[in-house]
Amino acid sequence: MDKFLSRKRTFDDNKASTSAQTSIVPKIKSRKYSQEYLNFGFTITEVNGEEKPLCVISSKVLAADSMKPNKLKRHFETLHGEYINKPREFFESKLKSYEKQKTFLKKTLSVNEKALLTSYKVSYKIARCKKPHNIAEELILPAAIEIVETMFGDNFVKELQSIPLSNVTVSRRIDDSAEDVEQ
Repeated sequence: MDKFLSRKRTFDDNKASTSAQTSIVPKIKSRKYSQEYLNFGFTITEVNGEEKPLCVISSKVLAADSMKPNKLKRHFETLHGEYINKPREFFESKLKSYEKQKTFLKKTLSVNEKALLTSYKVSYKIARCKKPHNIAEELILPAAIEIVETMFGDNFVKELQSIPLSNVTVSRRIDDSAEDVEQ
């Protein structure tokens, strides 16, 4: 019957139990990437400051706790069974093509962002000078293309042609800028 009755705790008992609880904090152990994981088609990527395995075949990022050889091997064998007997050089070439694709995408995004910013800046200048909106596509862009083509060549002309400066686009950019000023 005594084992069913609860005892009142004293201050000393409570203090002793809390100090024991604070000293036992489990340390989270994370595995580090090994070059051997490339044999299973995995490299490493950093997501939010945490290293995670990246499949070079499917470009999937797995959870950080999947950085174990058996989990990587299971992913590889179940989803990419046709690549089991491929040599390490195959996965190295896949890794290189993935990195090239990644840098190309970054470059393309930066060109598009710059083109958008340029479109807003030109639209702002047109609004400040109180000129008609179609001056951008009739005068400014063709003149800029001729200048760049003469000075720098055809490579930069393609980037310049990606700037959206049609009449409707300039009008929309001016409206967007006006809304920002009102707020």
